[in-house]
Amino acid sequence: RQCVAMLERMVKEDEKHPALTQKQIDALPQDKRVAELVWMLRDQNGHQWSQPGWCDVFSMEEKGTTPAHQLLAIGYPAAPALIEALTDDRFSRSVGFHRDFHFSHTILTVGDCAQQILSRMSGQNFYSPASTSGYMSNEDKMLEVQKAARKWWDDYQKKGKKQMLVDSIAAGRTSPGPLVQQLKEEAPEAVADAVLRGTKKADSEWLHRQFIRELGL
Repeated sequence: RQCVAMLERMVKEDEKHPALTQKQIDALPQDKRVAELVWMLRDQNGHQWSQPGWCDVFSMEEKGTTPAHQLLAIGYPAAPALIEALTDDRFSRSVGFHRDFHFSHTILTVGDCAQQILSRMSGQNFYSPASTSGYMSNEDKMLEVQKAARKWWDDYQKKGKKQMLVDSIAAGRTSPGPLVQQLKEEAPEAVADAVLRGTKKADSEWLHRQFIRELGL
């Protein structure tokens, strides 16, 4: 009944919301473009590739044209809207599961999508699942994550973009690709040292390979 009520609500919203082409979205001022892309997270279709595991709204792709990829490419200017969206309980089209052969499926919310984008963008681990069936929404962590994200944003206002990017890459806690791209645009001379420091701290083989790739080795 709750799912039906949510879907009926979303159908009504879709009927009232004008459908824009990608060309029209690209032509919008940045704040309106960000708002439209956050709205479009309801159609974000991520996938899960392992069991157990979690649904990745990016489908493990560094590059793409989905709303999540476009928001990630915009970078920090999209952060305030994504932070506000963390409590959005509307459904996306991304589904996670503990095992696909029994009923353990969770529909990720728009807020779950926003959380993954923010984590990838910032290099911060705002949320850690309690189990392989856990997501921010089904563990009722939305407000807690939003509080942590707002603190990160406050720190950004004090430190500035360059230092936040350097610190996030050097921490070695998340895939460095999107952060490195932003730092290349902001301060290319700081990239090599930050990536090298992050490589030394990366605590998984997969993550370590991501850093090595950024070093060009």
